[in-house]
Amino acid sequence: MTGLLGSSPDKKKEETLPLHWLEAAEVFPTEIESACPLPFKTVVYGNQHLKVVDPSEAIASLTSAGDIAAAEMQHSDLLPAIYEGGLKIWECTHNFLTWLLAEPRVEFPGNKILDLGCGAGIIGLVALQLGATVHFQDYNVSVITAVTMQNVLLNAREDPHKYRTEECRYFSGDWQSFLDLTEKEFVDEEVKYDFIFTSETIYNPDNHFKLYKVIRDRLKKTGVAYLAAKSCYFGVGGSLQQFKQLLKSEDVLQSTVCSKSSQAWVPVLYGGGRPTHLGSLELDNNRAAPGGVQKEILELTFKGHSPTKVINPTLTSSDEPLKDNSLENNCGS
Repeated sequence: MTGLLGSSPDKKKEETLPLHWLEAAEVFPTEIESACPLPFKTVVYGNQHLKVVDPSEAIASLTSAGDIAAAEMQHSDLLPAIYEGGLKIWECTHNFLTWLLAEPRVEFPGNKILDLGCGAGIIGLVALQLGATVHFQDYNVSVITAVTMQNVLLNAREDPHKYRTEECRYFSGDWQSFLDLTEKEFVDEEVKYDFIFTSETIYNPDNHFKLYKVIRDRLKKTGVAYLAAKSCYFGVGGSLQQFKQLLKSEDVLQSTVCSKSSQAWVPVLYGGGRPTHLGSLELDNNRAAPGGVQKEILELTFKGHSPTKVINPTLTSSDEPLKDNSLENNCGS
């Protein structure tokens, strides 16, 4: 039987079923430590050299994982509540690290950092190299075990004294469930995070409030969160304008635009003697790629509190004016 608009009632019912988000769990690296390391590339941001598992090799190693297998069958980078894109290193991650390391901006040594929606964990790896304690969080446990942990161990084996891997922790699952899981542990202010770094995590507007709550409830009152994102996620629905409006309506956190750009900065990548691909991005000698969707980096702090671990205050900057702000209003699927 066909509905009034030509779609079957069963299909309509299927489309409106609520999503079942995975429960959060702490993931321990005991099993992965003895696993055979995957092939890797060396990627460079400023003076930081990182060994990074080749995403295509990681995907090949996860063919039996239900979430990854489902995404591969549909040739999709995103299946809501099933696979949330963690195997791909997204563009804003490169932009954020290029900005972060262009000059001294934050104090890393001795500070506690959450790499939220970490995927491959590139941002957290840089923080580890620079002396921070890092907790990694991503939705899919398969991403944590096959990529994030592998990347940490790859770099720690080379210089175990630099990487305090015994202080690294890993979490998987939904953000609200992550809050529930860690609620008792994070009651006291001193155990909260000095910094929260998150990149390309506002693509789904249904998760904006959960993301906001993680920052609000797990960041120290004198801490800073940095959010890197595109102005608009076509076909998915999320936008920076929506997230900024949420911040305004909640009136707890204030945001400052640290960087605004329509260029894509990409790192040097060594592998096979020439620049190659990482995820779906072509990487070539830290050069700016042609323009695209506007990208911003936001600094989030608590109203009424001054951040104590920021070396240089950030200033609003842009490589060019955003000529058509209506772009952010047209991000529907």
